[in-house]
Amino acid sequence: MRRLERQAAQGDEDARAQLTAERLRTGDLNRDRVKLAAHLRDPLAVQLFPEAPPGTKCACKGLRACMRCGGTGTRPLPTDLVPFARTAEIPGDILREWACDCAEHVLQFVPDEEDRDLLRAMIARARALDPSLVADRRIEGVPSVSPMEREPAPAVARASHTVQLLVNASILQRRLEPPSQWRTAFAGVVTMAYRAAGNSRDERDWQRQALAGRLLE
Repeated sequence: MRRLERQAAQGDEDARAQLTAERLRTGDLNRDRVKLAAHLRDPLAVQLFPEAPPGTKCACKGLRACMRCGGTGTRPLPTDLVPFARTAEIPGDILREWACDCAEHVLQFVPDEEDRDLLRAMIARARALDPSLVADRRIEGVPSVSPMEREPAPAVARASHTVQLLVNASILQRRLEPPSQWRTAFAGVVTMAYRAAGNSRDERDWQRQALAGRLLE
């Protein structure tokens, strides 16, 4: 196992596949998470679970005829990335880590290194659910634009705004608000990061791969 871990860390895809299969066999890796990664079209997860993705429980609980689930009590998982992220199937910690990954990925659009360092620090606190986040209701000190530019490119402001939304979402989770609220907030972070990157297909593909990677950890 250690040999496979070393080889996988070095980028050996065959070793990664063997390691994932072994972790799945020993129970170290949650089967449902691998199925969710397959739903995201992760090649390795699809290889392990080629069958249809799992469903999510419908709010009607199957007690009456429902247009969403047909009275079965189970609805297919959405195929769009952001609606998929809002489902209760994704563990909350993974959802937060993924939102942090997405926010961090667009910091490249913030040209000033000092600003990027400050935003990275806020992301690190969001990852840790730092209790002091609760006091940062106005997110003081986080720049909305680069101070070096009088008229910054929209992507600069959107990258900073992404981090602000991330902190707000983490505050909601820290305060144990209803999961529907902070799940929607984290999904908003992902959407904002996507916009900061120019609504590019490459960014959406990256986000999809990043979430699948988190599920397979």
